[in-house]
Amino acid sequence: MYEVSELKQMVFIDIETTTGKKTYNDVISENPAIEQYWDLKCKQLKASEPIELGNLENNQIYPKMAGLYPEWGKIVCISIGQIKFDDDGDPVSFNAKSYYNDNEQTLLEEFTEVSRKIMSKYPQMKWVGHNIKGFDLPYIIKRSLINEVSVPKAFYLHKQKPWENCLLDTQDVWKFGGWNSAKLGLISEILNIPSPKQDLEGSMVSQVYWEGGNLERIKDYCELDIKATANILLKMSSIPIFE
Repeated sequence: MYEVSELKQMVFIDIETTTGKKTYNDVISENPAIEQYWDLKCKQLKASEPIELGNLENNQIYPKMAGLYPEWGKIVCISIGQIKFDDDGDPVSFNAKSYYNDNEQTLLEEFTEVSRKIMSKYPQMKWVGHNIKGFDLPYIIKRSLINEVSVPKAFYLHKQKPWENCLLDTQDVWKFGGWNSAKLGLISEILNIPSPKQDLEGSMVSQVYWEGGNLERIKDYCELDIKATANILLKMSSIPIFE
């Protein structure tokens, strides 16, 4: 499906997010004016998920859902990685690098500097992630704007045609022209790829962060996600995967 030459031109990426503050009261205490907007958000969430959220108070919805939205959450880790091949075209290693910090502005600045250098040196590089178009990259861009961190021009997707941008979304790839896709964990399981959900699930990250402050654990989970994404493309291409 993908040639080795194409896989060499791919950077795999994933982010982990949490609520912007530990509690909803912390948010409102800092800026009471935005309470009305969280009330509106909760009405929308309850309408879309009435069984799970319908009976919860707005402050109870915050720890469960706020981290999914860049207006209410923050990024605590960005992991990137690349497959390395030998001269025969066999994968020999998966090199990962993570940017993680309690200070979101710092990690965004570090990631932006590296991503700008990559795109400058390798303009044909593809950034690959599962739901990267719908979640990861829009989240990075919005949080960068909020933190006053400049975004590389290659990520100005609103100025590009869909087929011209630098993204490859494995969620779209898995549709194979159809309407339905699947979560990264499910695709990994059915393709017999080591699951990235060995220790954490995405819904647990916020709680782990605020209760334990264990950024190393979150970083390890994030790197498992990008490795699983890389393995999916290797498997689709009939190339040996990383165990």
